[in-house]
Amino acid sequence: MTTMYTVDEIRDAYCDIANPDPKFLRDLIYHIEMDSEPCKAMSVAADFALIEATPYVANHLGHKKRDVRESAAGKLCRLLANDHPDIDMYAAKLYHVAKYDDDVSNRALIAGFTGRIIDLFSPNMRNQFAELLLSYAQLTLDIKFAYQGMLKSMDEKYESGDIPPMYPDFVDVDKVQRFRDKYNI
Repeated sequence: MTTMYTVDEIRDAYCDIANPDPKFLRDLIYHIEMDSEPCKAMSVAADFALIEATPYVANHLGHKKRDVRESAAGKLCRLLANDHPDIDMYAAKLYHVAKYDDDVSNRALIAGFTGRIIDLFSPNMRNQFAELLLSYAQLTLDIKFAYQGMLKSMDEKYESGDIPPMYPDFVDVDKVQRFRDKYNI
């Protein structure tokens, strides 16, 4: 009988071994697919840029639990940041979740995750995400996440704790206009 590695053992193997046995990746993918709480396994995949795990992480964008969908979106963005060959296909899936997630507060958060990778998308996807981020930034619900995504897309430095919690006090109108100009929206 073959032993299944735990997520911790897999993480340790990737930390300690330059090129671990392919079984570690197969077992990690198993954990991403089958664990009732796959967030830890998805984190290991993102931490080590294991792009082979990308489709399995993306499958959790439709998970029944809000926190798993949120985690999957964040980890997927990290995986896509490594010049993934199918970035626009996954960007379309992220867009769908960012626009239609069952949990309204999850929408702006997921859209905000894309701020660091928006410039890697095709012009059409980039425009769709820019418009979505701008629309969320104009709402009072979870505006902070969308605004942070806009700042990330323009390589603006900020500390999330520095942004006051009340809208519109923390919004720099000039930065919003620069964002609009950058993405022609």
